[in-house]
Amino acid sequence: MYENVFRLLRNPFALTADLRFPMTVPGQRRALDEVLNAVLRRKGLILVSGAAGTGKTMLLNTIAVSVPPELAQIAVLRFPALDREEFLEMLLLELGVASAPGTKPRKLVALERHLRRARERGRAVAVLIDEAHLAAPAVIEEICLLTNLEAPEGKLLQIVLAGQNELEDRFAQEPLRSFQQRIACRVRLEPLDPGQAAAYVKHRWKQAGGAGPPPFDPDAVDYLVMFSAGVPRVLNLLCDNALELASAESAGEVLPEHVVMAAKALAGRSSAETAGSERLLFRVYEGGVRKPG
Repeated sequence: MYENVFRLLRNPFALTADLRFPMTVPGQRRALDEVLNAVLRRKGLILVSGAAGTGKTMLLNTIAVSVPPELAQIAVLRFPALDREEFLEMLLLELGVASAPGTKPRKLVALERHLRRARERGRAVAVLIDEAHLAAPAVIEEICLLTNLEAPEGKLLQIVLAGQNELEDRFAQEPLRSFQQRIACRVRLEPLDPGQAAAYVKHRWKQAGGAGPPPFDPDAVDYLVMFSAGVPRVLNLLCDNALELASAESAGEVLPEHVVMAAKALAGRSSAETAGSERLLFRVYEGGVRKPG
C-alpha cells in the first residue's frame, strides 16, 4: 500500500466523506457557511445541488458535527427512497421522537410538540436529507409541507435537501413548482477550477501526514485536473489509483503515464464509482501521453 511507501498516517484520497479532511476550497467553504447560516436563522427550506462527487455528503456531514448541540438538533437522513409514511417514521426515529401510535395526524402532532419544545429551549431542529434527487415527487412534496410548522421567530423545522442538479430542475416542474417560493436558500456546489484542484490535492496529502509536497510530477497534476474535470470524487479516484501504480513500480513520484493508466482503468468501470455522467469525465487520448492543452 502506498501509505506505507510514502509514510502517511492514512489514505489521503479515500472515497468516504472523511471529516479529517475539512472543506477548505473557497467555493465549498462559502456554500457550507451559507447553509449553516440558513439553518441557525431558521430559514426553513434549503436546497443544495451539485453534480455527483462535488461534496454534498461532506457538506452535510460537516454541518452535522459543526453545530453545537445546545444550538441545534441535527438529523441526517440518507435513505430518501421511501414513501410518505415511511419518511415521516424515519424522521421521528432520527429525531428521537417516540413514534405516536396509529394515524399520521398523531405522528405529526408528536413532531410539532417536539419542535416547539426545542424552540422554547432556544434550539433549532434541522433534518439534512442526502441524495434527495432519489426521492419520489410525492415525498418531496410531503417534506416541503413540513415547512408549514412555524413560529413567529421562524420555521420550526429546518430542511436541507441535497441532491444532484436534476433536483433543482424538478422544482421548476409540476407537482413541485408551487413550492419554489418556499426555498429560502439555494446553494450549488461546482467542480474545482485547476488552481483549486491542485490545492485540494496538496491539502489532502498534508492532512494525511505527508511531510512534504504530494509526489506528483507537474505534468501529472495537469492530467489529474483534466481527467477529473475538477470533480473531487473523481480526483480522489485518480490520485489513489495513480499512487498505487507508482508505488507498484517503486517510482518516487507519480508521472503522467500513471495518471493516464489510472484514467483508462477507471473509464472502463461500470460500478457506481464512475456511474452516469462521471464516465464522461475520463477523456483518455489514443496514441500515448500528450500534455493537456
